[in-house]
Amino acid sequence: LITLYQFIYLTGTGIAGSSIQVSIINVLGQVVMANNIPLVNGSFVHQYDCSPLAKGIYEVRITATGACPLSSKLIIE
Repeated sequence: LITLYQFIYLTGTGIAGSSIQVSIINVLGQVVMANNIPLVNGSFVHQYDCSPLAKGIYEVRITATGACPLSSKLIIE
């Protein structure tokens, strides 16, 4: 996931539970943004404003109850 824009959009479907945790983590392992996002019928759509983030590499980690965390690389240029 590479962004040159101010916002990133995350979507997901078919997820069990009532909410997910989304964290954006810097290369030092520090959580720089975190949100608990409610699920609606097992789905979510969420927008992040990346303008407060410095240029660099981040990990976007999505955690749902009872499931393995998913992660993706985010590069801010």
